[in-house]
Amino acid sequence: MRPIFAVLSTALAILVSVVVPAHAQETDMISVTGQIGYRERIALLPGSMATITLSDISRQDVAAPVIAETAFPIRGVPTPFELGAAQDKLQPGHRYALRATIRDKSGTLRWTTDSTLLVDPGQRHTDLGMVTLVQVSAEPLALAGGAWLVEDINGQGVMDILQTTLAFDDAGQVSGNAGCNRYSGTYTLNDGTLQLGPLAMTRKACPPAITNQEQKFLATVAGPLAVAFDATGALILTGADGMSLRARRN
Repeated sequence: MRPIFAVLSTALAILVSVVVPAHAQETDMISVTGQIGYRERIALLPGSMATITLSDISRQDVAAPVIAETAFPIRGVPTPFELGAAQDKLQPGHRYALRATIRDKSGTLRWTTDSTLLVDPGQRHTDLGMVTLVQVSAEPLALAGGAWLVEDINGQGVMDILQTTLAFDDAGQVSGNAGCNRYSGTYTLNDGTLQLGPLAMTRKACPPAITNQEQKFLATVAGPLAVAFDATGALILTGADGMSLRARRN
């Protein structure tokens, strides 16, 4: 009986060594949950869609890549959401942010988050609670009429000594100070989505701290931006990667 038992034990060991590693190779996931809503008493348009994205915002000089995304029909708020992301797509030491938007059936952006919502990739589950969206303005001339002074970038504030500005005119031109260098170029505004560029810039060298803030500003405005105005009249520009800035009339 001992030889037969030994043979069975060996066969079982081989079977376990084959089956267990295959199961262990299944991708682990993290989940982010919460509710999306807004303060205004405004009904959503029929056919509205909500989109939740998780992006890597670690690098300040490039557009943040989207790690995970989910979209679903939405009829009212608040509405719960859950977003899953594969752990093998998350890197230690990187910063990840969630963004939520609501678009109408034509694809026009109507509501968006206006702040950076950080997600810890080391946590298997993160509950963000109530995620409050702001209404997006689609008024094409709302940006023009004077310079905007940036007072916050990605929820991290700005250096008081710097004058980071944006000035839009009615002819589709934008210009200002990025913090260290001046820039100018074109812009388009369609259905509440702003796109800057191409931009021309001076090449002045500045101290590292000033250059770092300038890079943050340029990275934030590098892609399509949702345009919104808060209750105090501040301009909120939010990218698809969750990066955002707040500015006021100078």
